[in-house]
Order: sequence, then C-alpha cells, then structure tokens
Amino acid sequence: MTDPDQEPFRRLATAADRVCRLADHPDVQDEYNRSDEYAAFRAALAELAAVLRAVDPVSLPSSRRAPTVADVAATVLDLPGLPGLEEVADRLTDAQVERALIAALALPDRDRQADLLVAVAARLDAGQAERALAAVPHLDRASRQACTVTALLPRLPDERRPRAAAFALAAARRAHPSLILPTVGDLAPWLDATGRAELYAIAAAEQGPGWHLHLLAAHQLPARRAAVLATALGDEHEPSLARSLAGLAPHLDDEQLATAVAAARGVGDPTWRATALTGLATALAGERRRAAVDAALDAGAQGGRLDWPAVLPLLTPDQMDAALAAVASSPYPDGAAAALGGLLPLLSPARLPAAVAAAHAIRDDRTRAVALAELVPALPAELRATAVAAAVDALVASPVYGWFNPLGALGPHATPAQLARLWAAALAGEDDYPQGALAALAPYVDAERREQALRLALGYEPAHRAEALGGLVPHLDEAQRRRAYRAVSEIGDPSTRAVGLAGLAAYLSAADAAEATEAALTTAAGLRDPVARTRLLTDLARRLDGPARDTALAWAFAAARTIGAEQRGPRFPALTDLVPLLADG
Repeated sequence: MTDPDQEPFRRLATAADRVCRLADHPDVQDEYNRSDEYAAFRAALAELAAVLRAVDPVSLPSSRRAPTVADVAATVLDLPGLPGLEEVADRLTDAQVERALIAALALPDRDRQADLLVAVAARLDAGQAERALAAVPHLDRASRQACTVTALLPRLPDERRPRAAAFALAAARRAHPSLILPTVGDLAPWLDATGRAELYAIAAAEQGPGWHLHLLAAHQLPARRAAVLATALGDEHEPSLARSLAGLAPHLDDEQLATAVAAARGVGDPTWRATALTGLATALAGERRRAAVDAALDAGAQGGRLDWPAVLPLLTPDQMDAALAAVASSPYPDGAAAALGGLLPLLSPARLPAAVAAAHAIRDDRTRAVALAELVPALPAELRATAVAAAVDALVASPVYGWFNPLGALGPHATPAQLARLWAAALAGEDDYPQGALAALAPYVDAERREQALRLALGYEPAHRAEALGGLVPHLDEAQRRRAYRAVSEIGDPSTRAVGLAGLAAYLSAADAAEATEAALTTAAGLRDPVARTRLLTDLARRLDGPARDTALAWAFAAARTIGAEQRGPRFPALTDLVPLLADG
C-alpha cells in the first residue's frame, strides 16, 4: 500500500526526471521555436514548479505595509560587510552613521573598508573623520589610501588637514596615475602650490594625459595653467586634445582661449573639431563665441558629430540656417533627428520649411520618419501633409525594429489610406512580432483592425503575448479586455504572467483588476529564488499604485532580507533597487 505522505515526493521525482529527459532535446535550447518538444518541456517545468510548491511552499509575508528607506538602512547595517551601504549612506541617521563607521573599521577586507569609508565620509563629524583617517595607513593599496584620505579631507579639523593632504599626495605618488586621476581635482584644493605642481606632474605622467589635466586647471596658478594648456596642445591624439581643450575652457584667460581656439580649428577630424570648439564657445562671449559656434556647425556640415545638447544653448537666431544645414548633411541619422527636436522650439515659422527639408535629407528611412514626426505637430497644414506622406513612405519602405516609434505622432494626422498602408506594413512583418506598431496605430484605426491585432497577440509566444496585450489593452473594448485578461492568466511562466497581469490591471473592471493584481502579487511572491522574487516584486511595484504597490514593496523587502550572502554582492542591488521607490523615514 502506498504511503500517502510520500506521494508528493514521488511526483516531485517523476516531474524532475521528465524535465531532465526533455532538456536534452535540441529544440529546447531555442525559446522562440514552436515545436512539440519545446511545449512539452515548458509543461514539464510548470508541473515541476507546481509539485515543488506543494511539497515546500513559499509562505507569503503577513505585512503589506511599504517599508521605508530607514528600514532598508537598518537591514544593511545588520549585515556583515554592510552590502548596499553606498546606496543609503546619504540617508542614514547620525546614530546609523556611527554604527556604519564602527562596522567599517572592524572589517578585515581592506578594499571593502576603503569603499565604505569613502561612502560615509561626507556624513562624518570631525572626530569620526579622524577615527577613519587612523585606519587609512592599514589599507593595502596606495590608490585606496589616496582616494580615502581625499574623501575625508573636508570633514577633518583644520589643523589635521595639511598632514593628511601630504599623506594623500605621497600615496598618489606611489599609485598608478590612472587609479588616482578621478580624485586629483578633489585633492588639489587642499595642497599648497608645490603640492599642486607635483599632483600636476603625476597626472601628466599618465599616457595621453591631456584631457585629465583640466581637472587640475581650476587649482593652478595662472602660470601653471599655461603649462597645462601647453601640455594639452602637445597631445597628438585628437580625441584627447579636443576633450582637454573643452575642459580647460573655463579656466583660461583671453589670450589662452585664443590659442586654444586656433588649435581647435586645426583639428583634422570634424567630430573632434566640433567637440573642442563647442566646449571653448561656452567660455567665450559676443562675436568670439559666435565665430566658434559657426566653426563647430561647419564641422558638423562636413560630417562631424555635433553634441547638440551643448550646441543648442549657444545658438543665436541668425545661426539657425547653419544649424539646419548641419542637420541636413549629418551622416548620423539619430543625432540629426534629435537635433531637429531640440531646434524646433527655437525656429521661427519662416524656417519650418528648411527644417522639413533637413528632415527629408536624412538618409536612414526610420530616422527620417522620426525626424519628420517630431516636426509634424508644429507644422502648418500645407507642410504637414507633405511631411506625413514622406514619413509614411519611409516607414513602409523600411519597417525595421523600432520603426513604430513615430507612429503616435503621425497617427492623428494620417489619412485613412495612409493608416491602411502602415497597418499592412506592420502585418507583413508578423513573424517579427509587429505588435508595437499595431498598438501605436490602434487609437486611429477601426474596430475591425483592433480585433485583428488582438487575435494576433493572443497567438504569440507567452512573453510576446503579454507585452503585446499590454500595449493593446488601452484601446480595446470591455469584452476584448476580458479576453486579454484570460489569455495572460493562462501563461505558464510565472514572471511573465505576473508582469502581464500587472500591466492589464488598470484597464480592467474593478473586480477583475483586484483579482489580477492579487494574482500578480501572489505569483511573484511564490517564486522560490529570493533574488528573482525580489526583482519581480520590485518590477511590479513600478507598475502598480496604491495599496497594491505597498504590498509589492513590502513583499520585495521581505524577500530581499532572505537573500544569502553569496547572492548579495557589495552593493546588494536586489535590496537597494528598492530605495528610489521608498519614502524616507
């Protein structure tokens, strides 16, 4: 007679054996295939998971109160090595700062100790900073010593700073220059002129030093800044030279700026010439700024990549034509489209035709459509129709990944015939899951086409099905939303099902929304791996609101606290990813 208490374990062994046997089939390695073997493998996995939950269930936390940042900080302070302290250091209470310092000073891992001392340095009082400073000579590496003392210097008593700064400089002298370059700008203010000169020499010893030296320029005497500029001008590596000139710009006098501009104009590569000139223009005024910006735009018109976010604030109204010319001739389609979006608020109505012409000149079909779509809402009727037609032609000609991004802007202005062309182009790419395009077009097409998109989505593989239904659901009627809800509820993979349900909840009836939300939460909370459980619940918290969001955060926090030391990592992302979602307290 079979012992009923042993039956679940027999089922578990049988299910595990079936999974192992099916895993050897080649089709199982391809999640996008639709073979019977792959379907059988997925079913076997689902059965194994169900049996495992029955044998050893994951209990749900009783609390549904959202934790606070203080709760996360308290958890971090109770763990060996304080994993994740860096992410909460600026939100610790004074008492918690003291606990963190005590724990950091007791660590045998010197590298981790250095990281933690740097993390809490800004929160220390003078006495605490001196205690931290006493541990620095015991750190294993000179670069760690230099960086840690540099972080502590602002918190030390005045009388302690000169010796501490000298110690940091001596450590920097022993370290490889590349390891201390990020901190030289922070150390320099605490050194005298001799010390700054030595720090400059250390930075200059690094191969290709030019663009690092501007970190020190603000802390050099005028004569030393001239030496910094001279070193930069001697750098034959154009990217390094360009970055150095741009970084040095705020620290140069008029004569030095003139020398730097002349050097920038001589840079051969138009991208790096534009970079240097744009950076220098920020330190110039009047006609000198205008001339530098003109030269940068000219470099863009010659094929250089312009840093448009930096260029746009420097433009004068009469430079718009040159800016549009640079966009039109740019070999970098994405940058050109983004530039038109930034230029649009600066353009007068008279220049809109030139903007449309610049968009037409973009060679890549999808990016040309994006650029035209950026312009469409601001165009007068006579320009808008032409721009929409050109964008539709471009998208139909090249329906590649991401081609649907501009459809939301084009949809309200497209004719029924143009919408039909776009819809047909999307359907032609059915094997590539065109649901992004269909969802973007759904608000502007008839009910029959929305039903067509729903039927397609219902037939997709689970991950694509959930994503597609989530994009369509805002545009469906109540009966169609119920069908979408049932389809997502039947997805076997728990993570995909939970995320899909959370995405649908806002569009369901009150009863269905409550049921879907609870199912998403309990599914996520039932995952066996605490890291996966935490991450999925955190993802759900970003998608939910109200009490459901609080529950997701509470359960994610509870799951994170069960993660073992081997899975935490120094920054404990499973736990600290919660911090931006939590209230202070």
